[in-house]
Amino acid sequence: MKKVRLFLAVLISILIIPFASAELRLDSFSSVKYNLGDGVLVSGDVSYHSDTRAILNLNLNCDGKSSTINSILFNLKANKKEQFSRYVTLPVDMSGRCRINMQLSDLNGRLLESADFTAFELTKELTGTFELNSNRFQLGDRISINGFVNKQNSNPADGVLILTFKNNGTVYFTDTVQIDDGVFNYTKTLNKLIPGDYSLDIAVRDNLGNTLNSDNLFNIKIEGNLDIVANLDKNLYDPGDTLTLRGYVGSGSNKNFKDIDVEFDFFNEIITKNLADSGESFSVSYSIPSRIKTGKHDVKITSSDEEGNYGTNVINYNVRAIPTSLNIALLGSSAFDPGSKVDFRATLLDQAGDLMQDNVNVRLIDESGREADVKFVSSGVNNNLILSSKAKPGNWRLKAEGYDLNAESNFNVKEYKKLNTTLNGDKVKVENVGNVPYDGVFDILGNDEKKTVDLNLGVGESKDIKLGDLFPSGNYSIKLPFTDESFDNVQVTKTGIFSGLTGRVSFDVDDNVISPSRRILLFFALLIIGGSVIYLVLGKKRKISKREDFLDSKYLKHKRKLEKKAFEEKSQSKPSFGKATQEDIDYWKKKVQESFKGNDNVRETRNTRTTGSSDPDSGGSVFERFMG
Repeated sequence: MKKVRLFLAVLISILIIPFASAELRLDSFSSVKYNLGDGVLVSGDVSYHSDTRAILNLNLNCDGKSSTINSILFNLKANKKEQFSRYVTLPVDMSGRCRINMQLSDLNGRLLESADFTAFELTKELTGTFELNSNRFQLGDRISINGFVNKQNSNPADGVLILTFKNNGTVYFTDTVQIDDGVFNYTKTLNKLIPGDYSLDIAVRDNLGNTLNSDNLFNIKIEGNLDIVANLDKNLYDPGDTLTLRGYVGSGSNKNFKDIDVEFDFFNEIITKNLADSGESFSVSYSIPSRIKTGKHDVKITSSDEEGNYGTNVINYNVRAIPTSLNIALLGSSAFDPGSKVDFRATLLDQAGDLMQDNVNVRLIDESGREADVKFVSSGVNNNLILSSKAKPGNWRLKAEGYDLNAESNFNVKEYKKLNTTLNGDKVKVENVGNVPYDGVFDILGNDEKKTVDLNLGVGESKDIKLGDLFPSGNYSIKLPFTDESFDNVQVTKTGIFSGLTGRVSFDVDDNVISPSRRILLFFALLIIGGSVIYLVLGKKRKISKREDFLDSKYLKHKRKLEKKAFEEKSQSKPSFGKATQEDIDYWKKKVQESFKGNDNVRETRNTRTTGSSDPDSGGSVFERFMG
């Protein structure tokens, strides 16, 4: 049983293992890498163990993609090798690592033999070499790129080369050149391009789809600047001067430029020049306007040629300020009180009417033409001069001077009537702080009792008024209508030439003692009153005239009205006192004598107290002392 099983296994194995009845062989290729569409020679030999007619299929497999590239018919003799050689075109839709599969079949399609062979690599990439004539160009220069393009099998390629110029990553333009038998030559004049840095991309395409891409193959710099060298005959000019500008146009590349246009912009005038080439210099003249602004000015120079080269330059020149106009203007009022600030602005202008930052003298001229003050001030800045508190009324001037220019501004100093009053104890000090003399009355109210004082004060003069000369002793509320001032709790002490005598009389009267000084006092009092009346009557008209020159008309009219009313009231009323007659004096003496006769004790007692004596008869009677 075991022998039977072993026999069957050997039989099955023999049936499964085929007999090597055919032999297939493939020759090596001339290159290990080919391009799409290349022509490739495929050769080898085939044999079979018996005579037969057979077909050999050559299949190309590249990265999983397969295509039959040729089929060959053979009349094979038993065990005799038959060679084959075919020139095939590689497909254009396949690429990668490729193998060739050889299949031998009879005419009925029965596969007789099959074999796989490693072949080559199929690619669409071309190879090339390139040369550039320079990496730096000026607009107007010619760029030249030469080279060769080959296939992977070193055969020359035919097709087209695409050249791309990129500026800052952006395609600026593209150009093409034909590749014939692997050779190309590209030349171009670079003009009207934006100056800057460029990268050159090269792409090659043949007719079968093979390519060569070289990004950023070259980096070049294209310059388009023209250098303008210019010089002025001087840097500082006066308005109306003639400016001369000389120079030339060139570049750092030492290239000789042709047909150069040069433009000179003087702000209000444009002058143009044409230079045959960069070896020619230029010269231009310009008349500076008489009213040009002071300071720095620009001359803008531009140059250009037909290739697109362009250049600019700015030349500066300065214009000196020429003082042309001087003004002085009051700020605010044109009439001032003494002691006031006179605000003004002095303005110095140049030839263009612009403010000059400079200094000028300003003089203060009084009404008589004399200089009252002077100040060094900045032009265009608000300033002031202060009038004296004694500035006289009239037409005054501010006079500005500088750079042989002068200007004036008139103003008026007003008549200023003002009195200042201060109180020191019971004295009122009145000072004329106005700018005109004061000749008139000055009223003083003491507890609503009015006293009038005549004042005649020159400018800056003062006078002390003693309230004790006007009012009896006491505490007063003093009001000064003219200055609208008031003082409370003013202690007034009666003063005068005979103040000592009046004080003694008061003491004696309090003690009921008749003193001989009473007669003397009465005499002098009557004498002073009479003299005062005469003085007032004689000087009234003169004083009234002077006062009326000073006082306001409305005030005088009102004052006269009040005086008239007071006179009428006084005329209608009865006098409360009058001059003593001789009869009155005799009667008074009689009564005094009678009073002393009936009061001897009182007389002696008071006499003792007054004299300080212990003897009641030592001094005599009071009446005898009074009379004797």
